Amino acid sequence: MLDSLTELSPPSENKQPILLVPVPLHPVRERERGYNQSYLLAAELSQLTGIPVLQHGLKRTRQTEVQAHLDVDERTKNVTGAFEVGDSDFKGQSVYLIDDVCTTGATLFSAADCLKTAGAQRVTGLTVARALKN
Repeated sequence: MLDSLTELSPPSENKQPILLVPVPLHPVRERERGYNQSYLLAAELSQLTGIPVLQHGLKRTRQTEVQAHLDVDERTKNVTGAFEVGDSDFKGQSVYLIDDVCTTGATLFSAADCLKTAGAQRVTGLTVARALKN
């Protein structure tokens, strides 16, 4: 877990580039909601750290069910293959993948897998909350 925001630092000459990438909503869900909470968190984090946000680095390619009503296996199936990289080049990048809540990690793992396949050197998930399921 992050002890402070000082552990996140903007790119320098000696380090690999760092990007903030919010977990995307499907366009239909984003229109219904009116915003993407993950992007809003990433934008705030960018203001605090100076790390750039790549708002459309990932796209959600299909509308998935709401994860809250699914068990662990269903969550994994639900988001497998649900993401693709936009026009961004992630080769050699270090990415902080931003989401609001992590319950089982299925969404973060699926999105991170997509980023790694696209050449990201390192993907670290950052969330505001960790939900515990019994």
